Amino acid sequence: MKQLTPCYLGKTVTLHNANSKSYVIQYQENDGQDCSVLLFAKDQPEIFAVIGKDGTFKRSFFIKDHYTKQVTDVLSRYEQIQAQRKARPLTQDDIKDASNSSENAKMKNEHLVKLLTDEHLQDISNLWPSRLLMMQQNENKSNRSLLLQTLKKALAESNPQKAFHYLTFHRYDDYLPYIHEKLTDHPKLLTEIIDFYLDYDQINYLEPLLQSIAKNIDLEKFASIQHILIEMKKLNKATDEDWFKKVFTVLYRRARNNYERKGIDWLNHLVKDDHHPESVKLKVKIVQLLKQQ
Repeated sequence: MKQLTPCYLGKTVTLHNANSKSYVIQYQENDGQDCSVLLFAKDQPEIFAVIGKDGTFKRSFFIKDHYTKQVTDVLSRYEQIQAQRKARPLTQDDIKDASNSSENAKMKNEHLVKLLTDEHLQDISNLWPSRLLMMQQNENKSNRSLLLQTLKKALAESNPQKAFHYLTFHRYDDYLPYIHEKLTDHPKLLTEIIDFYLDYDQINYLEPLLQSIAKNIDLEKFASIQHILIEMKKLNKATDEDWFKKVFTVLYRRARNNYERKGIDWLNHLVKDDHHPESVKLKVKIVQLLKQQ
C-alpha cells in the first residue's frame, strides 16, 4: 500500500553516542519517495539527512564535513526563506505566545493576528515549510491556538490548489474542510483531491470535506453539484461506502427546506440536461435513491 509522506518538522532526533545530543528537524523538502531535512542544534543547521516515508534515515552527515551540491542547494533555499521572514516584525516570542488560545495569549504585539495570517499566506503561496505549524506541534498547548485560528483564516483567503498541497505537505489533512468554499468553483481540484486520497487508501480524510461542501454549497450552483455527485458515484465504485447517498441526502434535505414543492423544482433543475450522458445516469441514480427512501 502506498504511504503518505510524513511531515518531520519539529521532530527531535537523538544521536546514540557518548553525548546523546539531540537535534530538531526544522526544515524539510519532499522529493518523490524521500525527504531531505536539516537538523538543528539551537538555531543552527548541523546535520543534513535523507529520510524515507517509513522514517528510516537513508543518509545523514554533519554539514561541516560534506558540503555537497545537494546540501548547498537545500541550505540556500532555507536561507532565502529565513531572509524573507526576518523582514517581517514577527519574533520567536510572538510565535510562542500564539501557541496559546486568544484568551490566554499575552498579545503584547497588537498586530499579532495580522502578522500570523500574513506569514501563513506567504508560506501557502510559496509552499514553504511552516515554522508556525512547527511551533504548534512543539508546544501543542491548544487546538484553539492563535496559530491554528489564523491558519483557518489564511486558508479561506488562499489559492485552493496551493492550500491543498500545503496542508498535505504538513500532514494537516484534517484542515481540508476550511477550503471547501473555493473547491465548489474548482471542480478539477476536487477531483484531484478525491483521486489523491483514493490512491493512498486514505478516504477517511474525504468525509469531513465532502460533508462541509454538501452543507454549505450554494444550491443554485447546479453544474458544481452535478460534478460532485458524479464524483460520489465514482467513490461508490471504489469503496464499500455509499458516498452518493451521504452527500445527496444532505443536499436534498437542504433543498426541501428551501424550495417550494418539497425540493421537486430543485431536482428538476439539477437533472434538466437530459442530453448529457452523465446527467442521464445521474437522474437514474437519484430516482433509484428516492424510491428506496
